[in-house]
Amino acid sequence: MIITLAGHVDHGKTALVQALTGVNTDRLKEEQARGLTIDLGFAYTTIDSQRIGFVDVPGHHRFIHNMIAGVANQQHALLVIAADDGIMPQTIEHAQILDFMGLQSGTIVLNKVDLVSADRVRECRTAINQFKSGCFLRDATVFEVVAPTNDGIEALRTHLVEIAQTFDSTARARPFRLAIDRSFNLRGVGTVVTGTVTSGEVRVGDEVHLTAIGDRVRIRNLNVQGLDAETARVGDRCSLNIAGSDANEAQRGDWLLATEHVLPIQQVSIDLTLLDDFPRNLKHWSSMHVYHLTDHTEARLALLEGSVAEPGTTTLAELHCEDAMQS
Repeated sequence: MIITLAGHVDHGKTALVQALTGVNTDRLKEEQARGLTIDLGFAYTTIDSQRIGFVDVPGHHRFIHNMIAGVANQQHALLVIAADDGIMPQTIEHAQILDFMGLQSGTIVLNKVDLVSADRVRECRTAINQFKSGCFLRDATVFEVVAPTNDGIEALRTHLVEIAQTFDSTARARPFRLAIDRSFNLRGVGTVVTGTVTSGEVRVGDEVHLTAIGDRVRIRNLNVQGLDAETARVGDRCSLNIAGSDANEAQRGDWLLATEHVLPIQQVSIDLTLLDDFPRNLKHWSSMHVYHLTDHTEARLALLEGSVAEPGTTTLAELHCEDAMQS
């Protein structure tokens, strides 16, 4: 099972992953120097025979595009809230994004409880209970932890194992699909891409369609949740060593597909929902940023039921995308 960590900047997501796995996911020198997560970080651990992967996403609003790429295709979320700050803007924004992306399973972690009084902890719990009632986290369990000292971590581990044991891979019978969130080249290895399998499965030696080049590439090697493997299945977080004449053209937002007969789209009809706290009206033909799993493009918004969409409403609309996106 793959778990996304979300929450406001500096609320302790990376420290929590390290407490759970022993891995510091801040892999970039800039991240280490600045003390914040900029791009996606990954860590894996085995607990009671359950292999669990964690995706640490940026909390800073300037890196929200990386956060969206990180939550694509994940099965569970840990929303981290620092007890000294409480619920903050990116706490709310991350929960809204997870809700919009269809995530249905989550846990809330109240971190840094050692920095505040018991009264403050109770105050935070009251605010959290009110906050979670309005989103997919309404039934989420709340754990109190101190990540650097591992206080409360064992109870959280046990809870996550129980969640992992109930994970059902219902999309395994569908054709293989994987949205690429990272691509890089290693000396002596070649092109490596990473992502979470959306549906189906893939094996070492299989040929799959890479949308970036419109041609097939071969899976040379596989690594599933930190371990070498022969097969990757739906829900697996994996890295794939791919071989082909233009395999190095792969980048975030591209797809690996079992079949090439899946057409990209440039215009899509949508139900447009503006949350109650959205700061303004949206006018017909407004410029938009569109995120689909790991892909991103700009688009124009065509309203079909009037010239203005107001906060707190849902209306029919079309997106006219600048670049085609994989459906």
